[in-house]
Amino acid sequence: MLKNLVFLGCSGNFQKFITAAHANGYHCLGIIDEHYWGSTESWGGLPILDTEKSMSTFLSRCAGTIYFFVRVPLIMR
Repeated sequence: MLKNLVFLGCSGNFQKFITAAHANGYHCLGIIDEHYWGSTESWGGLPILDTEKSMSTFLSRCAGTIYFFVRVPLIMR
């Protein structure tokens, strides 16, 4: 069974999460992010799907097809 994954946010650590997801058999569908929505169609090779403010509408459109959301933390050093 294909495990679909959507990321919430895309900080500077985002590419590491994509790599780990693919290595564990997840299909990354895209990103939900306030800052990139409307300014670009994709980031890190994944499409920008919607904004966090519109997430309930997004979920109703995709009911049953998305199994996991991953919140990407911003790790500061």
